[in-house]
Amino acid sequence: MRLWVTGFGPFPGAPVNPTQWLVEQLDELAPEAIGASELCCEVLPTEFSRALAIADERHRTLAPDIAVHFGLHRDARGFRLESQAGNMIGCERPDAVGVIPQDRQIDRDGRRALDSVWPTSVGKALRDGGFDVEQSDDAGAYVCNAVYYRSLGCAATRPGAWCGFVHVPHSERSDQSKAAMKESDLLAGAIVILRAVTAAATSAELR
Repeated sequence: MRLWVTGFGPFPGAPVNPTQWLVEQLDELAPEAIGASELCCEVLPTEFSRALAIADERHRTLAPDIAVHFGLHRDARGFRLESQAGNMIGCERPDAVGVIPQDRQIDRDGRRALDSVWPTSVGKALRDGGFDVEQSDDAGAYVCNAVYYRSLGCAATRPGAWCGFVHVPHSERSDQSKAAMKESDLLAGAIVILRAVTAAATSAELR
């Protein structure tokens, strides 16, 4: 089972992104520690063009069975499991290199929104571990949503492939004044998510 896990680098308003640290820590795990045969961890640039190009390339060459993307959301208080990505790009927030794409759609021929269904076991595993869990159907209109939409579309072309997105809050390292989670809890909760997702794939709960 090939697992692709991503976070993001800095962007305007977030000079330190907790998901960058998170993914760098996850990269040190042995794949079997989370039930995978192959684990590819990657920090994506918070840039519309480059991040989407990387998503296309990884789905084409790595062809992950599972893709789990982590992103920062300033209003998240725990692990926010996103269930929908919209085919839209906001017009008010430039990316990390100051770009706001002129085209407001991620895919001109794509559906208005794409969905992913989180196994109930993921939320249960997080709650059993003492973590806050939030459900959301609004991944925003920034780079994180764009990558989520593109990754969902790519995964849909391969039978059995699955994609999910998790928004997390600030940590003490990224913004002490807004920190809602310790880094140790961020890492522990992410591991719970990955283990639960791979277990769900093994039991055919993912769809």
